[in-house]
This record gives sequence, structure tokens and C-alpha cells, in this order.
Amino acid sequence: MQASQEVGEMAFWMWFAILFVAGLVFFIILITRVFYKSILKKEQILNESKFEHQKELLKNSIEIQEKERKRIAENLHDDLISQLYRIKLMNVNASINELIKNGITTTRTISHVLSPPLLEQTSLKELIIDFMMPYQKRYSIGFTVNSDKRISNSITKLNIFRIFQEIITNCNKHAGASTIEIIWRVTETNLSLIVRDNGIGISLKNKKGMGFKNIESRSQIIEGKFKIKKNKPKGTTFIFTTKNEQ
Repeated sequence: MQASQEVGEMAFWMWFAILFVAGLVFFIILITRVFYKSILKKEQILNESKFEHQKELLKNSIEIQEKERKRIAENLHDDLISQLYRIKLMNVNASINELIKNGITTTRTISHVLSPPLLEQTSLKELIIDFMMPYQKRYSIGFTVNSDKRISNSITKLNIFRIFQEIITNCNKHAGASTIEIIWRVTETNLSLIVRDNGIGISLKNKKGMGFKNIESRSQIIEGKFKIKKNKPKGTTFIFTTKNEQ
């Protein structure tokens, strides 16, 4: 009887020890998970804070850049063009006047590229069409737009336009293309810009250039995404998308 009682007590204490160890292990795992989640949350908050800080720095940098563009454009338009007109009026030589006229046209074009007039009042569609006007002699240009809706967010519009300028500039410098196709799509939720050419295709060197760094920076500011892919048999397609903030 006593032996049976001792066996029962041993079994009880054995089960008690097993349950205690199991409970302790479960408690340690639970504490570890809570601690690990706390660390992950802190890292996430820190990363988000760093991202927002970087985004704010980029935004400030681009705002400064835009102000400088505007200042230079105004100086070109108000000062240099006025002086060229005065020289043209003072000169009677037809060939020199023609050169001055071409200089005025070139200066006005540069001024508009740096800072398009009435930027906030002009739709992105109109900005794109105006920007592509000088390229019509060199390229066969196709433009497709599914909506005439204006972008209410001026920061988004400006950055998409600058991205478009970079793409066309890169195409003009490096692609050796004869055709450029531009597709602008506006939906209730998304904005998308597609630029396709029939040139030699994009190279790794071009992807690492300053122009694409500007595209990355501006895309980050307006939370957009872009990709560049080679067409078959030749050419390049640039695709940019972002949210349509009403």
C-alpha cells in the first residue's frame, strides 16, 4: 500500500515537473515572440521615419531645383530674349537678323523646357504635346490619351512631366530611333505613362546615368513605380504608374 502511494506521488510530481517545464518553455517562447515583434515594430517605425526623412530631403532638393529652373527661365525670357530683339531691330543685315531670330527661338525653347509657362493651369496632355513640338521634324510621333481629366495634384503633374522630359531626352541622345509612341492613361485610381521607341534599346550604362537617378528620385516623391524593358525586335518601352490622388 505504501509502495503504491509512493509511486502515485512520484507520478504526480513527475507530471507536475513536465507541466511546469512545458509551461516555462511556452512562457519563454511567448516572451521571445513578443520581444521579437517589438524589435520588428521598432525597426519598421525607424525605417519608415528614415524613408519619410529621405523623401522630405528629396522633395526639398527638387523644390530648390525647380525654383532655380524657374529663375533661369525667367532670366532667359525677360533679359536675353529682350536683348536679342533689340539687336535685331538695330541690325539691317538680313543674314545676321535670321541668325538672331533663330537664337531667339532656341532661347525661348530652352526657357519653356526649363519652366513651362502657366504650368499649374496647363494640363499634362498639353504640356507633353507642347514639349514634343520641336521633335516632330525628327521623329514620327504617336500620342494616345484615354482621358482629358486634369491632375489635381500639381506636385504629381510636375514630377510626371519632368520624368517624361528625362525619357525623351535620353531617347533623343541615345536611342537612334525614328518613331516615338506616347500613351497617357488616367483612371479613377491610377495614372500611367508609357513611352515606346524603335531605337537600339537601353543599355546598362544609360540606366545608371544622372537622368535615371532623377527619375528614381521624382518617382519616390510621388510614390510611383517605373520599369524599362527592351522591345522585340528592337526599341525600348518605359512604363510609369502612380496613384491618382483626387
